[in-house]
Parts: sequence; C-alpha cells; structure tokens
Amino acid sequence: MINTQKMVSNIYKIGVRLSILLIILGLISYSFSNHGNFDYYNNFLSIKEVLVLIFNLNFYAFLYLGIYLIIITPLIAVVFLLVDSLKKGNYKLALLCFLIFFVLGLYLYFS
Repeated sequence: MINTQKMVSNIYKIGVRLSILLIILGLISYSFSNHGNFDYYNNFLSIKEVLVLIFNLNFYAFLYLGIYLIIITPLIAVVFLLVDSLKKGNYKLALLCFLIFFVLGLYLYFS
C-alpha cells in the first residue's frame, strides 16, 4: 500500500506542477501579446479547441490547459487507484474508486 500511496502522491505532484507551469507560461505569453480581440474568458473552450490554440501559441490555451489539468489530476489518481485495487483484489476499494470516478466524470461532463 505504501507504493500505491507514493504513486498517488506523485500523480498529484506532477499534475499540480505541470498545471502551475502551464499557467505561468500562459501569463508570461499574455504579457508579451497584443491580447487579441476575442473574449476567451467569456466563452467555454473544449479540449480540442484548446489543443488547436496551443499549436498556435495562444496564451489563453496555456491558461485553459493548466486549469483543465488541475481539474483532471484527481480523476487520473482515482483511475490509478481503481486499476491498482483491482490488481490487488481489493474489490471494495475498487468499487469505491469506480463510484468516485463516475461522480467526478459526471460533474466534469455536465459542468
């Protein structure tokens, strides 16, 4: 169980660090851009649109991706726990992880 706890901890650390890095990159590129004329902060962008904007080096895309990453990090940790608990035969924990994944997934889908 200690290895599982370390892996989940590492998932959270990596997710938060990457998110902070992306947000900082977005803020730095925002300070050097002409800010455009489209109000990205008033419109919802899908992951697909964010990835297209990333390749265009749009600063809003880095900000959005950083926020998406910080939201998705717990989902990744729950999926890891689900797979690990199934491998170890701990079906109660696997059921709990599945329910958490399901609720978080519904929340992200409908929000």
